[in-house]
Amino acid sequence: MAAINWNDDNTRIITELFADQVHRENRPNSHLNNVAYEEISQRFKDKTGIESKKTQIKNKWDKLKNEYDIWKKLLLEQTGAGWEGEPSTRTSNGGGRPKWTFLVVEGFKTKVFVMRTI
Repeated sequence: MAAINWNDDNTRIITELFADQVHRENRPNSHLNNVAYEEISQRFKDKTGIESKKTQIKNKWDKLKNEYDIWKKLLLEQTGAGWEGEPSTRTSNGGGRPKWTFLVVEGFKTKVFVMRTI
């Protein structure tokens, strides 16, 4: 099976599918159950035309969970940053960009958040 292009649209779709399964209580612990993986795979194919395996979905779950944990740390503990009223609009105490750049240099895995809209 070919690798999935996790562009912004496909990532948004899979994230919405993950959220739906969590709300439907198909996550008994830290990961989704088999029913959730099957439903996500089918609905992702319906929406994108892309077939996916359980391992691809699980890998994306793990990656997004890791990025979310990093984002929480960055947003809440390190920068004093927050949200404006609109989605995708960051605020920061102290100018924003220099602090974010400092965190990338210091080894936090924040680079993914510096150059893209969230």
